[in-house]
Amino acid sequence: MTFWLAWFVIFIYPFSNLIIQIGAVMAERFVYIASAGIAASIGIFVDRATMHKSRVSRVLVLLGVLALVIFYARGTVARNRDWSDVERFWRAEVDQARSEKAYNDLANVLWDRARPTKDERLMDESDALLREGLAVAPRRPGQYTNDRAILSLNYAHHLRDRGHVEESLQYFDLAVRILESMPEMKQVLPSASFYALYGDALLGVGKPVEAESYLRKALAEDAASVAARTRLAESLAKQGKTRDAVDEIRRILAVNPHAEGVYELLGKTLADFAAGTDSAPAVLAEMREKTASYSDSYAYLVMNNADALREKGRLREAVDVYQSLVTHVDSFPVFAQIEAPGVYINMGAAVESLGQLDAALSWYRKALELKPKWAIPTNNLGNLYKKQGNIPEAIKWYREAVALDPSFAMSYLNLGITLLDSGSCPDEPRRLLTDMARLTDDTADNSFYRGFLAALWVIRMG
Repeated sequence: MTFWLAWFVIFIYPFSNLIIQIGAVMAERFVYIASAGIAASIGIFVDRATMHKSRVSRVLVLLGVLALVIFYARGTVARNRDWSDVERFWRAEVDQARSEKAYNDLANVLWDRARPTKDERLMDESDALLREGLAVAPRRPGQYTNDRAILSLNYAHHLRDRGHVEESLQYFDLAVRILESMPEMKQVLPSASFYALYGDALLGVGKPVEAESYLRKALAEDAASVAARTRLAESLAKQGKTRDAVDEIRRILAVNPHAEGVYELLGKTLADFAAGTDSAPAVLAEMREKTASYSDSYAYLVMNNADALREKGRLREAVDVYQSLVTHVDSFPVFAQIEAPGVYINMGAAVESLGQLDAALSWYRKALELKPKWAIPTNNLGNLYKKQGNIPEAIKWYREAVALDPSFAMSYLNLGITLLDSGSCPDEPRRLLTDMARLTDDTADNSFYRGFLAALWVIRMG
């Protein structure tokens, strides 16, 4: 019996957290081998207790063993039921152990079930469980576990996903501090992900300098992380370190030339170079050569660069870049099929802002040739004819836009204002307001347009 008791102690001791802290709670999986020692010890005890004893004594011992077997068999059956359903299992663990791991894993189960349907009730319960887990007191002051670090990270994730980004920062910070307080945790936890997620959150609240610091830590742990390097490039661009940002993007493309979103980021970043320098054109030329075997990627790069320049008000530069793209658009067949109408619209908007109305008219018509039933260029044609003083033609195109896309509230507003200004069809704005009230796509913009037109109609009609 001494051997089997020693067996139990030897195999249970490393996981007991009595001397060595393993960073996890004592769980069933740790006692399977050790329990053989207890079973063997009970068997030896029963054998000795029944040896050379009276019949009554032997019966009593056997009845006691039978009662013990029945008692634990009931527990085994109940436990098997828990194991049959993951949610039930972790609910039982929370009720019995109230450990950080139990709270975290039950919260994860509920969150995974809630996300597809955006079930707010389950999301709230998941968050409440994470808070309860974080409220569990450490075994010793200042001594944390892997589970607490993961709890903090998961709760930060939840807060961020639900729009509470600022609040999430304190839990990202807690997760990172726990990780750094126990270096051995880095051997079992994905430390690069901890740093990258915290850096991403910091970048999302407009703190690019702090974000850079954590993203560099992430890359020190995992230099191959495309996500972390992409966010690092964004943080550098936001700080005005344009050349450094471009260098980081080059590193991404060197190992993954098809990395998602990277050409869009590069296009926007190139727009940060000062006007009149050859920096952006030089990078574009470099990328044109490097993407020769997948040229559509280059087309997306140029388009995003032109869009970014237009958004910054650098219209002449934007027009030049758009022109370089549309001149060779047939060289990018996949891109042309998907994006060419949009490029023509943006080109038209750029030259319209420069006062080149006839050129804008031509670009909008080209967009309609490729995509005939598109309300946006149709509405834009109405705007152009109105600028040129051709009100009947403007009204015609606005009505066409409304007919093409009854959910496009901007065309209702433009038509209503033009009708009120012209004094023609005085009752039509009222009908437009009624139609706008029925829009299923009732966004904030649509509500504003409807309210603006209603107020204008009341003022004009007295």
